[in-house]
Amino acid sequence: FDITDSRPTCNRFSNQWEPWSMSDWRTTWRSSWKESQVRNRPALIAAMATDMKNDAILVYQTLFSVSMKRRPTAVCLTDDEAVLYDQKVLFLKRLILCFAACRLQSSHESNGENMKPWPFRLA
Repeated sequence: FDITDSRPTCNRFSNQWEPWSMSDWRTTWRSSWKESQVRNRPALIAAMATDMKNDAILVYQTLFSVSMKRRPTAVCLTDDEAVLYDQKVLFLKRLILCFAACRLQSSHESNGENMKPWPFRLA
């Protein structure tokens, strides 16, 4: 497993951080996991890496979608829905800050003790 496979790409041809078409959004929301992958370790790891990448994109879109150039039209929320949405976004921001403050680490080994700093930027 290489954790860098879980990082969304951004180059001059595509930017996975900002899905544009409905097809891109469907791909981002769809899980790549299938029951048959349970017995196929390489396929399971690939599916997990893809889902982890898509989760990172969805968290980014939840926290920063208001800043996007091509953001979708704002959905009208009731006052109660707006409060709940703001609470969820605030929770995610605090969780990410907690990861940063606690110096989240990872290991390339199964249950390894050789810990390295988390390879993704948290801000």
